[in-house]
Amino acid sequence: MLSRRLVALTPLAMRGARAPVVGSRPMNKVFGKHAPLSSAAAQDGQGLVKVERLPGDKRMAIINMARAPVNSLNLDLVQHLTQAIQGLEQDPEVQGFILASSQNKVFCAGIDLVMMHQPKADDLATFWSALQTLWYTLYGTRLATVAAIQGAAPAAGCLLAISCDYRVMAKGHSLGMNETKFGLVAPPWFQQTLVSTVGLRHAESLLLKGMMVPSGDALRIGMIDEEVDESEVMLAAEKELGAMLSVSDRARQTTKVALRMPMMQQMKAAFDMDRDWFMSWVQSPEIQAGLGAYLESLKKKKKE
Repeated sequence: MLSRRLVALTPLAMRGARAPVVGSRPMNKVFGKHAPLSSAAAQDGQGLVKVERLPGDKRMAIINMARAPVNSLNLDLVQHLTQAIQGLEQDPEVQGFILASSQNKVFCAGIDLVMMHQPKADDLATFWSALQTLWYTLYGTRLATVAAIQGAAPAAGCLLAISCDYRVMAKGHSLGMNETKFGLVAPPWFQQTLVSTVGLRHAESLLLKGMMVPSGDALRIGMIDEEVDESEVMLAAEKELGAMLSVSDRARQTTKVALRMPMMQQMKAAFDMDRDWFMSWVQSPEIQAGLGAYLESLKKKKKE
């Protein structure tokens, strides 16, 4: 019975599914064994995501977010991140990857709030479903994952980081789910990912206050696993990924899915209800007014 439940909840790439198609080409021909990434980065058509192999070890890859200036999550970036992960899953040589940022001093700034201001309902629904898919794909991937956090990671940026198996963060930066500071609410799958990382009491306090947690405090409560100088983040991430891959790949994969299966099952079952709630909340006059005021304040700061 357990094995059947594991199969049902395992992302498609773990079950030998065909590679998803991007344009006219299967994803495994874009990112996988038909397009080796050992010497140069492969990237999507818009340059939002760059994927490369670590030199000297075909088992390891790097996914770099590259949407200037702060990797804010719009539909294109979310979809290309999902496709990048699925593409690596289709490559039988790849066993793990590092999720990193090409932008200076920032990991990911969270959801692009411009996109949420006065949105079309269909566009909002499409984006939220895509974000749910990205989380499900990253959190449940068969691959070992390490977040190389070289800068700030608020809100959905924090979600991406804590969805990875291990987190290395640069000293002097912070991460956290700060949605309440903007009158927003972190959805259940954000909340439960944080609970599984730091425990209910810490998660409750952080979520209610919308706190951004400095790297030192994040290490203390288990929100990150390692705190290093900014120049050492990638080196530390590579070292940890190598340690993860030193054990049996099949045993590691099966253990990971078994550990994460209950929450994945619970959250996926509620995705439709979660999307409907999110759309209703974001489109409410109060939230739209708050978003409008915040975006206007950003424009004024740029002019100063």
